[in-house]
Amino acid sequence: MGNPLWLIARRSFAEGWVRLVATLLAALGSIALIAGSLQFALRSQEAVSGGDASEYSRADVLVQGGAVDPEDVYGAPDGRVRLDQLTSRPGVAAAAGDASVAVTASRTSGQAIMAAAEGRTLLRPWVSDPQLNPYQLDAGRAPAADGEVAVVRHLARAGELNVGDTMTLTLPHETRQVRVSGIVNVQGRGAVAAGDLVLASPETVQRAAMLPAGTWQSVWVKAAPGVPAEQLRGELARDLGKAVTVRTAASVRQAQLAAASGEGTTIAGIVGMLASVAIFVGMFVVANTFGTLVRQRTRRLALLGAIGATPRQIARLIRLEALVLGAIASVGGVLAGFPVAELIIRLFARDGFDVSGSDPQTGWIALTLPALAGILVTQGAAWQAAYRARSVSPVQALRSTVAEPRERRLPGCCSAARS
Repeated sequence: MGNPLWLIARRSFAEGWVRLVATLLAALGSIALIAGSLQFALRSQEAVSGGDASEYSRADVLVQGGAVDPEDVYGAPDGRVRLDQLTSRPGVAAAAGDASVAVTASRTSGQAIMAAAEGRTLLRPWVSDPQLNPYQLDAGRAPAADGEVAVVRHLARAGELNVGDTMTLTLPHETRQVRVSGIVNVQGRGAVAAGDLVLASPETVQRAAMLPAGTWQSVWVKAAPGVPAEQLRGELARDLGKAVTVRTAASVRQAQLAAASGEGTTIAGIVGMLASVAIFVGMFVVANTFGTLVRQRTRRLALLGAIGATPRQIARLIRLEALVLGAIASVGGVLAGFPVAELIIRLFARDGFDVSGSDPQTGWIALTLPALAGILVTQGAAWQAAYRARSVSPVQALRSTVAEPRERRLPGCCSAARS
C-alpha cells in the first residue's frame, strides 16, 4: 500500500480507537481467563502430586495390620504389626514402623490450614533410617523431641509457616501446640497423594494413635540386596499369616497413581469448561466489535479501494489490526492470568479443594499456550470482518461523500431560513 493509503488507514484507526480499546480489554479479559484456568490446572496437578510422589518411594514391601480394603488407598489399617517381627528376618535390610492419625493443623490465630487438593492432614512418624526415609529437608532439621514437628512444603506455604513457628494440632483426644523444626518435600513435591503430612517423633505418633509400645499400624520394609520385592512379599505373607496384609510398595504407589489420575480427569473437565467459555466469549466480543468497526468505517474503506487498494490489502489491514490487538491482549492477558488463577483457587478452596500452597507456574506451557490462544482467537474473530471489508465497493465512498454535505448544510439552511 502507498503512502496515501497508509494515511487513510491511520486516520481510520485513530477515529475508531475507543472501540478498539474496548475490544482490546474484552480480548485481554478472555485471555486472562484462559491463562488463569491453565494456571489453576497446572497448580492443581502439582498440589495433588500423588501421581509421582509417594511416602513409600523407598520401601519395597508394606506389611499392614489386619485386612485392608483394596478400594480405599488411603485408609488406615485396622490391625497391628509388631516391628520386631520383621527387623531380624532374612531378606529384610531395614524396617520402620508407620501410623497415621488424622489431625487439623491451625495457625496460631486459630484459622485452620486446609490440606492439599481435597486430601487430609495426617500425623505420621519421622523415619530416621536413610534406606527408607523419603523426606528431604528444604529447611531446618528433623523433629527430635516431643512437641517438635516437620511439615511438608504445601502445609508450610498454605499456613505461612517458617522454621521456628508454632502451630496448633487438633488430635482425636487432645489439642496441643507444636513447633516447626523443619520443612520437607517428598520427591521434590510439596505434598503426597493422601494430602499434607505433619511428621513427629515415633513415640509422639504412637501415643496419638494409642498404639502399645513396639506396635504399629503398618511397617515399611526394605529388601536386602538381591532379594526381589515380590519374593520378599510372598515369604512374609506366608510366615505372618492372615493377621496382616502384605503388599509390594510398587502396587500401593500404582493404586495412588490411579486415584490421582481420577482427580486429574475431574480437574481437567472443569478447567476445559472454563477455557471454552473464555474462548467463546472472546471470539464473540471481538467478532462483534470488528464487525461494527467495519460498518462504521465503510466510507473510509471504500476510499481505500477508490485510490487503488485491492480487496486483499483491505482485508490484510483488518487482520493486521487484529494481530496487533491480539499480541497486546495476549501479553496483558497472560500477566492478568496470575491474579485470575488466585481468584479461582480461593473459590475452589471454599469447597475444600485447596491448592494455594502450590507454586505459580512459569513454564512455556503456562505462558505460551494462552498467548497463542489469544492471537488465534482474535485472528479467527476478525476473519468475518476482514471478509466483509473486502466486499466494500469504492462507489460507496462517492455515495457517502454526496450524502454527507447535505446533512451538514441542512442545519445551516434552516438557520438562514429562520433568520
